[in-house]
Amino acid sequence: MKKDKNMAVSDETINSTDTAQNLCEEDKAPLSDVSTYGFFPFGDVALTRYIIALCLITLPYVITGAVGTMHPMLSIGITAVGFFSVLPLDLFAYKELFKWPRPKALLGILKYTLLTFICAIVSAVIVSRFGAVEHSVMEVLSPDSFWIILGVLAVQLIAEELFFVLWFLCLYHKLPFKAPTRLMLAWVGSSLLFGLLHLSTYDYNWVQAVVGVGFVRLGLSAAYIRYGNLTVSYVAHLLYDGLILAVGTFLTV
Repeated sequence: MKKDKNMAVSDETINSTDTAQNLCEEDKAPLSDVSTYGFFPFGDVALTRYIIALCLITLPYVITGAVGTMHPMLSIGITAVGFFSVLPLDLFAYKELFKWPRPKALLGILKYTLLTFICAIVSAVIVSRFGAVEHSVMEVLSPDSFWIILGVLAVQLIAEELFFVLWFLCLYHKLPFKAPTRLMLAWVGSSLLFGLLHLSTYDYNWVQAVVGVGFVRLGLSAAYIRYGNLTVSYVAHLLYDGLILAVGTFLTV
């Protein structure tokens, strides 16, 4: 009995070691390795629940586009509805989506923020050929309003990240293709849909919204796919938008 007990402890130690090694290897795997990055939550959730969640996160933005202007109360309402949109998938969805990042993921935040800026430069070159519209927030941006706008943005971006991840997870889990194809379609599809989200923001400039914003979103979306952690893409998103606001506020005054 004592020998069997020791063997059981030994097996448990080996399993723990293998798990730790797998976690370390995850940080070194390439993005194309679907066996590493192909595990995303809520794969067993019924399509009807995804539809309910997508309606909750998408319809408020559709209403905003129909109204034509973003009233402050409407903005608060959209954010509030967005916070509840993931609950049809799981009551503890936030625990699955937003995790405390491991040390290497902190460096990844900076890496994917830089990647997002590179995507932004490329998209700016493309959009410039078709004409660009200035974001409406630039009209009210000033040193006095900077911190208020940044605070509102920090809350609003949570809803935007949820919009992305709900579409990504639905496409990834429900499209009838093999994992690598589903991953690519979910990545590109959810990023372009994120661009459509900004149509009214850019005065229905389709190229700027879909191609411009959608292309920028590819970098942020890659951060979630890489780490399976919405905290990483959220912080990268906040850094990206915050730096743009800071440049527009303090370097152009």
